[in-house]
Amino acid sequence: MEVDTYLRLFLSLALVLGLIFGTAALLRKVGGRLMTARGPRGVAPRLSVQEVMQIDPRRKLLLIRQDDQEHLLLLGGTQDLVISSGRPVARFTLPPEEDSPPPVRMADAPPPSTPSATGATV
Repeated sequence: MEVDTYLRLFLSLALVLGLIFGTAALLRKVGGRLMTARGPRGVAPRLSVQEVMQIDPRRKLLLIRQDDQEHLLLLGGTQDLVISSGRPVARFTLPPEEDSPPPVRMADAPPPSTPSATGATV
């Protein structure tokens, strides 16, 4: 192949990649909701799938979170079924910190013990 063939191939590839990235930038600017899961102005989505568990080849369980509630759905088979609805989301909090002594600085730490010739520490 000659140099002009490689040049034409490179320019065609650059044109196609430019069209792809240009279209993606345009869609992101005009129709940003199509490209991201976030709502307008960075607001977190109100609906999300928390967990999916496959029961068998036809059925699966979905745990869906809506605002501060969780819903458990069984999908597949002859019909879809709501198993549990409206359970409040469990909030986890850290236990309060116990009163602990202040951290020891290296200058305040006792010197490390050194082993003696007999193997006992001094």
